[in-house]
Amino acid sequence: MSTVLVIGLQGEPLNPCHPARARQLVRRQRAEVVSTRPYAIRLVSRESHACATARPNHRIRLFDEA
Repeated sequence: MSTVLVIGLQGEPLNPCHPARARQLVRRQRAEVVSTRPYAIRLVSRESHACATARPNHRIRLFDEA
């Protein structure tokens, strides 16, 4: 299954979401397309903060913080 990268309001990476959800956010002007390869969107409004319906978006930890 493919996923779409999501960037938050302050530029922080969030959990990826399903492509259909990303299309809905872009169509409703709650997100904008940042790049097409890989496909990534940036949230532009506060009410679109939850991209995945099953789980809330959290910041992605790229490295294990000790």
